[in-house]
Order: sequence, then C-alpha cells, then structure tokens
Amino acid sequence: MLEILAIISLVNVNKKNALERGRKPGFFVGLTFALWFGLEFAGFVLGMLMEAEGFGIYLAALLLAAVGGVISYFPAKYCRPGEYVSPSKKALSEVLNSAEMLETPATLEIIRDKSMAGALAIMNLTLNGHPVRSLRNGESTIEKTDRKYNILCLTDAYGNEAPPYTFAVESGGYAKIHFRAGRFRPKATTGTLPVNLDAAGSAV
Repeated sequence: MLEILAIISLVNVNKKNALERGRKPGFFVGLTFALWFGLEFAGFVLGMLMEAEGFGIYLAALLLAAVGGVISYFPAKYCRPGEYVSPSKKALSEVLNSAEMLETPATLEIIRDKSMAGALAIMNLTLNGHPVRSLRNGESTIEKTDRKYNILCLTDAYGNEAPPYTFAVESGGYAKIHFRAGRFRPKATTGTLPVNLDAAGSAV
C-alpha cells in the first residue's frame, strides 16, 4: 500500500514538473513507471541470484525501485522547455480574457454527489483560478461569482485533474453544479449556460 502511494505521489510530482516546463507529461509518467518497476524487477532478480531470503529479496527490489524513482525525477524537473499548455490552463486563460462582468453576482451551489468510487478522497475546487472549499463525499458549498463566463477545476489530493467545466451564468442567477467520482456532471447541472470560449475571448 505504501509503495502504491509513493509511486502515485512521484508520478504527480513528475507530471507537475513537466507541465511547468511546458512539456506534455505523458512521456515522463511512462518513464516513471518504467524506471520504478523495471529496477524493482531487477532488484528482485538480483536478490534471487544472491540467494537472499524472502525479506532480502523484497528489500533489494524496493531499494532499486526507489533508485528508479529518484532517477525519473530529474528528466521531468530539468527537461528542455517546451510550449505545451494543459487544457485546464488554456481554458482558464480564455475564460479570464473575457471582461464581461455581471451587474448582480450569481450564486453557485457546487454539489459533490455521493459515490462509492473515490468516496474517501477529498476533492479540491478552484473557481476562475482561485481556490474554494474542498469537498468530501456528499458535501456542497455556496460560492459567488461576478463574472459571466466561469471555469471550475477539480483536482484530487494527488493532483489529478478532471476535465474543467466552463459555463456562463446570468446576472443574479442561481446555479447548481454537480460532480461525482472526480467528474463534473453537466446533465445534472441547472442554472448554467453553455459558453463558446472563442466568443468569450472576443468580448474583451
């Protein structure tokens, strides 16, 4: 269990570092898994060849897996800079480029519907780039927005992002936005309007 948590944390660190360097994270995520499990298997074989006891084999495998994890950190942290922008950051930039404000702020009720999948995970929300309340399974929060065009982003404790939810609201409106199991549910959401990001950007 601890090994699973360690590799999940490392994958998300390497993904974050790659994105900060403007690179797509997929290669670096794959490299992390390859180095971790590849060297873990090598450690297992080495322990067998050394005729170690069961715990000794496990320890050799674990040590080499950790070495693989450390090695995987450097390519993501110090890779050549690129121009890749994640979909959520691109959408956030396009939404925030719209200067259209509401005469009266709208109210957003953000609801995390109960689900067995990921029930114990805490989900972190950002509205238009600003953190709002984190929600546990079945919880909700009330937020205000003075912008017509908005974007909600959802991440779990490991930094995994759901596809962002972009929407428009009317002045003084009331919207109920649902998500479940780490995904927004537009069909269950009420009080929002679809948003054309190109049109939103041209409204500046």
